Amino acid sequence: MSEVVGKVANLWRFPVKSMLGDALDAADFSLQGIPGDRCHVLWDEELDKKVTAVNVKRYPNLFAFKARYVEPPSSADALPEIIVTLPDGSEVHSNDAGADAAISAQLGHPVRLLNANQREGEEQDAPWHDAYPVSVLTTSTLRTMESLQPKSRFDERRFRMNLIVDSVAEGFAENDWIGATLAVGPELRLEIDRADARCIMTTLPQEDLPNDPAILAGLARHNRLQVGKGKYPCAGVYARVSAPGRVSAGDEVRLLGA
Repeated sequence: MSEVVGKVANLWRFPVKSMLGDALDAADFSLQGIPGDRCHVLWDEELDKKVTAVNVKRYPNLFAFKARYVEPPSSADALPEIIVTLPDGSEVHSNDAGADAAISAQLGHPVRLLNANQREGEEQDAPWHDAYPVSVLTTSTLRTMESLQPKSRFDERRFRMNLIVDSVAEGFAENDWIGATLAVGPELRLEIDRADARCIMTTLPQEDLPNDPAILAGLARHNRLQVGKGKYPCAGVYARVSAPGRVSAGDEVRLLGA
């Protein structure tokens, strides 16, 4: 038994953690999610830690950087070159000798661009995911929040999700999927594990979206859920891949049951 809950609206891959990414027409999901997703990171040489947009005070313009691959990656241990578009519109290639210096100059701090095969003391092909390899968000959640808070733009780009499901359901549809299996297209199977607790990154300006603290405040007011030992403002869900497969925009999404 299964229930059709929507179709694939959009797919997103983020080559560099905390930079803007690229929309995809299709993706071959592995057990680690979309190949190449968050498989690079900027490493702050002064703090000796990875750069994240959560640290707004230190990196206020991080969402002005955008990254894309020169060709689609097939796995994390065979990553192709990436191109980083800088805030001034210029581009640097990851294998350029001056790439780190160019990025550092516009970020305002000395950094190195690392890929997943360069992390020390950890599994060599593990991407820099926050918690799970796949994140899922429905258009139902976006519509619901915009109806509750019409002065804010609940654009999918704010939430940096891998899979956007076009759903006609009302309310926060994906909340009901936790503990169930999602079938996406003919092959991909996702085990929905928990709600995605949100942070200040959802409020930050990017491209044509303004800074809007009300985004997070609204989620806290209308969709505050238990995640672990506490309650947090949530939008979307995290998932594990139980069966890899290819997914394309327009593919049917079915709920297989808890």
